[in-house]
Amino acid sequence: MTRLVVVSCADSGELHTLTLAADGRLAPRQVVPLGGALMPMALHPRGHRLYVARRSDPLAVVSLAIGSDGTLTPLAEAPLPASMACLACDRTGLHWMAASYGSDCVSIGPLDTNGLAQAPTQVLPTGRHAHAIVTDPANRYAYATSLGSDLIHCYRLQGDRLEAADTATVAVRAGSGPRHLVFHPSGRWLYLLNELDAGLDTFAVEPETGLLHWRHSATTLAPVFSGEPWAAELRLSADARCLLATERRSSTLSVFDVATDPSQPRLLEQTPTEAQPRGMQMAPDARQVVVAGQASHHVTAYALDTHSGALRATDRARVGLNPNWVEILDLPS
Repeated sequence: MTRLVVVSCADSGELHTLTLAADGRLAPRQVVPLGGALMPMALHPRGHRLYVARRSDPLAVVSLAIGSDGTLTPLAEAPLPASMACLACDRTGLHWMAASYGSDCVSIGPLDTNGLAQAPTQVLPTGRHAHAIVTDPANRYAYATSLGSDLIHCYRLQGDRLEAADTATVAVRAGSGPRHLVFHPSGRWLYLLNELDAGLDTFAVEPETGLLHWRHSATTLAPVFSGEPWAAELRLSADARCLLATERRSSTLSVFDVATDPSQPRLLEQTPTEAQPRGMQMAPDARQVVVAGQASHHVTAYALDTHSGALRATDRARVGLNPNWVEILDLPS
């Protein structure tokens, strides 16, 4: 099985693609110059389209075709209302959503029948520094973080509209800085990584109402850490066994067990990784991980044992400047 790794590089305005072999070797494949500060990306649920947000003028979401051989081809651009820190697709593949750190808002827009992102149909104000937006597995609710207001915003998905849920916001620890969110596939648990205290929080989810209830906190900091935390990326393996998180100040990658008890992630492994690891992604089978270092301009591939949490570096490759978002998909055999 050969995999395609896509890395957005903000300071060189490029997407870099690499192949990831079964033995963990990385091989540079393509450089796609799109210009501007390219940062968050999202894959269409069908895997045939890739979306990337340009965070500098002209602000846009760029739609790219993913060829059967892994070649990326730009297809179209649609205007964005603000510089977006996060870009996501809903579970149906009919809509894109985004969150803006600088403009304190979230937005939603359609994906047409060809999978091309269209202009937003709605822009909603949030608390300070919106950072991420995700949908629950049933595609009934969407949740967004406001890092500067220590809030999670809760919305009902109504076609191409977001409507405030009955409980519109949930407060988290003061000063924690809620950043990234991922859902357990059961829909019963929502995991939150906080940027400013590097805490990992677990919330129980009421399926019918979307209401969140805090259940557990852990830390992604190393035992000997000193300084100001700066957590970054959070990813859950497709088999829901492992939750991975990066912390930029200590440049570490942490692996948590969520198979034993999804309500209480338990640290299994913590390893040094690329300098300032903002972006990280797992392969579809969760056996491989790629981490991008903003300050190193390199990516490292790891083999992951989802039972023990053990990580083994398999290769390293240079990419563009300020790599900060990673996506991985399987290519047809």
